[in-house]
Amino acid sequence: MPSFGGPPPPPPMPSSSGPAPPALPPAGGDNRDSLLAAIRGSGGKAGGGLRKVKDSEKRDRSAAMVPGGESSAPPPPGASGSPSTPAGDQGGGLAGALAAALSQRKKKVSGSDDEKDEDDDW
Repeated sequence: MPSFGGPPPPPPMPSSSGPAPPALPPAGGDNRDSLLAAIRGSGGKAGGGLRKVKDSEKRDRSAAMVPGGESSAPPPPGASGSPSTPAGDQGGGLAGALAAALSQRKKKVSGSDDEKDEDDDW
């Protein structure tokens, strides 16, 4: 009676009638060395590949983007001309973005309420 607790038997050996596997490329490092030399030559501090970005060109992209919301980031809280935040909103960040998205969704869903019919027949 066979034992059921052991590992399965190994797969059968492949037949020798099939084509031979392709040969590995030569281990010569010419291509790799030339690629690394090109990378080293094109960038880095010595190559001048990167440039300094001025503070006026930098954009703050840390605020979450809400689909369907404004395309530009809202002004920081406390800035002049910033809209007042609702009582439940804690300002920016993920919690504020989530609250705004849920508020927009609630407005859209409540506007298309199908249960406003005056059918009280049941």
